[in-house]
Amino acid sequence: MLKNTGNTRQAVTCASVWLFNPLSVTVSTRGNAESLMAVLVLLTLFMLARNGYAGIILSAVTYGLSVHMKIYPVTYALALYLHLNEHHATLQLRENENCQYSWCHQWRCLWPTSASVIFGVVSVSTFSFATIICYSW
Repeated sequence: MLKNTGNTRQAVTCASVWLFNPLSVTVSTRGNAESLMAVLVLLTLFMLARNGYAGIILSAVTYGLSVHMKIYPVTYALALYLHLNEHHATLQLRENENCQYSWCHQWRCLWPTSASVIFGVVSVSTFSFATIICYSW
């Protein structure tokens, strides 16, 4: 539970105003579910902030679902890939101090890591599975 009730109450009020806004409700009922897209993208980022492979897998699932719902979250793929690789390269740099140059660190950020491969495979599988299910339905 959150301890600071003043900030919690303010956060709940702001979220309720945004969620129950008549404009967003009306737009969402016409088939343009931007509020659902925002939740899925924010959930992807939230899960990605969690450490470990469980957070990566859950964020990949929500990212695959968000791309399935609308195509524009695919533009975040490069940023997510570089974030995962940069995090891994930073951890590797702490363990191995042989590479002191920034270009070496940047070069390591481009190579695929196990985290980025898992994220890619799970998100593409989730996207494909959701698309096949909806197409067959």
